[in-house]
Amino acid sequence: MEAPEGESSPLSACREIRQRSGKSTLLRMLGGLDIPSGGQVIAEAKFLFDMEEEERIVFRRRRIGFEFQQFNMFYNRL
Repeated sequence: MEAPEGESSPLSACREIRQRSGKSTLLRMLGGLDIPSGGQVIAEAKFLFDMEEEERIVFRRRRIGFEFQQFNMFYNRL
């Protein structure tokens, strides 16, 4: 999969991309959170998983927009 620099590539659950087809896993790998069992994740000519964890964290913070879908990540004070 390739995405031209500066462009967004939406990924949604439509008929072509069914449930349980790996959308979240793909996004987590692109964000440097999950390690692929094969192949490489390359972003801006950098091999994400050749970086140290701290480097990936900084790269993700500065270069990748990431929105978590788990609602329970934040403490609710109600």
